[in-house]
Amino acid sequence: MRKPEGLVMTWRRLGGDVGPGESRVEIDLRLIPEGTELPLTHSALLSEETRLSHEHRWSGALGKLLRHRQTIAQERTS
Repeated sequence: MRKPEGLVMTWRRLGGDVGPGESRVEIDLRLIPEGTELPLTHSALLSEETRLSHEHRWSGALGKLLRHRQTIAQERTS
């Protein structure tokens, strides 16, 4: 069995402040000497405003993931 190299999913928002519509999220997993790189592409967004909003939110979410990983690494070395 092959190890997964990434994830592709349809992102669909129903209602709210941004109109409904589908977009595509692709997350790759790439081994690098320091660990794993996680490139993320969110495409087929409705507008530049929507893209900027998603960019801000993905940056925040991935920043939290990085900080969590760093906390775990520090706890393991303590």
